[in-house]
Amino acid sequence: MAGKKTPNPEHVTVDDEFWSPRVRRTDTATVDTVYRQLVESGRLENLRRAAKGISGDEQVALENRMYRDESDVYKWLEAASYALSRRSDPDLESRVNYVISLLEGAQRDDGYLNSYFSLHAPEDRWTRLTYMHELYSAGHLFEAAVAHHEATGESRLLDVATEFADHVVDIFAEGGGAPGHQEVELALVRLYRCTGQQRYLDLARTFLDERGREDSRFAREMVNPDARLCTDEIYEEYRDLLFDEDGTYDGKYIQDHLPVREQSTAVGHAVRATYMYAAMADVATETGDDDLAATVERIWSNTVRRRMYVTGGLGSSHENEGFTSDYDLPNDTAYAETCAAVGSVMWNHRMLQLTGEGKYGDLMERTLYNALLAGISLDGTRFFYANPLESDGEKHPLEHVSKVRFPLQRGEWYDTPCCPPNVARLLASLGEYLYLVDGDELSVELYAGSSVRTTVAGSTVTVEQTTDYPWDRTVEISVHTDTPVEMTLRPRIPAWCSDPTIAVEGETVTPDVERGHVELRRTWRDGDKLTLDLPMPVRQVEAHPEMTAAAGRVVLQRGPVVYCLEGVDNDHSLENVCLRADARFSTEYNPDLLGGTVVVRGEATLTATADDESLYRSRTSPANETVTVTAVPYYAWANRDETEMRVWMRACDCTH
Repeated sequence: MAGKKTPNPEHVTVDDEFWSPRVRRTDTATVDTVYRQLVESGRLENLRRAAKGISGDEQVALENRMYRDESDVYKWLEAASYALSRRSDPDLESRVNYVISLLEGAQRDDGYLNSYFSLHAPEDRWTRLTYMHELYSAGHLFEAAVAHHEATGESRLLDVATEFADHVVDIFAEGGGAPGHQEVELALVRLYRCTGQQRYLDLARTFLDERGREDSRFAREMVNPDARLCTDEIYEEYRDLLFDEDGTYDGKYIQDHLPVREQSTAVGHAVRATYMYAAMADVATETGDDDLAATVERIWSNTVRRRMYVTGGLGSSHENEGFTSDYDLPNDTAYAETCAAVGSVMWNHRMLQLTGEGKYGDLMERTLYNALLAGISLDGTRFFYANPLESDGEKHPLEHVSKVRFPLQRGEWYDTPCCPPNVARLLASLGEYLYLVDGDELSVELYAGSSVRTTVAGSTVTVEQTTDYPWDRTVEISVHTDTPVEMTLRPRIPAWCSDPTIAVEGETVTPDVERGHVELRRTWRDGDKLTLDLPMPVRQVEAHPEMTAAAGRVVLQRGPVVYCLEGVDNDHSLENVCLRADARFSTEYNPDLLGGTVVVRGEATLTATADDESLYRSRTSPANETVTVTAVPYYAWANRDETEMRVWMRACDCTH
């Protein structure tokens, strides 16, 4: 692998007050919840029926199954594999092996594997790439196979995946198509890194280069409605998303509007986009493609400067589940799909591997602590599909579109349940995101109680973090080595921290912050300690003046954590809360609240309301009431009562 490398997952141990309970719940409660739903929804039964040797009436798919269902099985397999890498669990291992046996049975002699097509339309394989998700599902299989192989050392699932991947290479190596829903591109790179087979990397690059062609295969597929395999409803939905009102093919929804190297803005479906951008970074890393690297950096800059929520969430519209226009970031109808947060973390991690720039670690951290964690309940069994930044506590404004997808409380499963197993696989693989190694450098990208054993500068080194981050400002990093080793430690200095203090062996040092890190090169001896002090004052954050949804409003942020107000903690209308720029805040850790959290309290003004019921009145200087407001982390909202919630609060004297 080129670029900065992630240490072998089995050599990273997370032992952290904040993250370890979440990882344990993922390994148990979340994995169990998702598996039960895979059984009850018929996903595993479909695989069984598609197995070779089953014929007759039983060789009929269950009713109401979707063409993308298998991807949820693969994401569960990936999460379960990570869980098995940490602990012995015979029951979970048995379930994993059972699912693998189903896949072995359902795989066709030429390597093809997709129960929907095998049961419904075997003669129509690879004919509807635009919306039938064959390649998307294949990608999730490839990722699960790599995870399972790395976790267990076994090759059964990897053999299934490589047989299928070889079939995909045979079909598409010379071009002629690409996935309508990206994912397989980054999965092929991951499979290449695992197996060393160049053809997988080559195909990933080919799939990227197939997008944005004048003679788009996606457009050709969509103009032939008689050959469609999906329902009329799905077909019409895709036509509306891919064509302008005058019938001109647009392609932005699936990032097919321009060749990838000519793209400059984040457009279309946010999950598709982030998976593609992650793959672009991967391919650029492995091939040294500077044009591709520059393109994905350009798209990243557009995203974070104009099209991203303060939580790190991506995608402002439910209509395309994605991006719209610059600064269009509504709060109560924010889509900010949980899967897009997963994709963003993966994208930023790959940008870190490509460039070593700390700004990508900053966004990875912001997304993890806010947009991603908001998508899962504190007990690990319920999930948000969309993540609004505002709620009246009575009814989601998009409830008329889908009561299932836009609830006030997290749900256990959805009509399209991509998010539950996706957030599970991300949290289960958390250790992979903490450290990067490059020759004689070891970078610390996320702060969490943990240790990593890896090779740096030709020597075996163990680096250990001790911290109560994100609640506490102190991070201690210890080096353990049998012999002294000259190397560079590169801890990331978060952009939100303006006044860090760094000490090596108790002596304060003042290195420059370069590319978002401090670079501490010295001969490190066993037991040497680096201490970071990262002050975490409560900050009021305001938005760009063109972001109208946040005009005259501010957000509270402490360290990487974005806060919100909930009605359960505040006995007044949250819409009337107004914060002064000089407001003072206190913080207190409450171990019994929301799984243990730092609560923020501060003085605010409660804007007076008119005594009468007039809709309009002359502006006056009302006698405002001073109140104390209580804020909790945004990720923890909706874990108690159905009450009001606000991330953005009124500012009494905002600069714009």
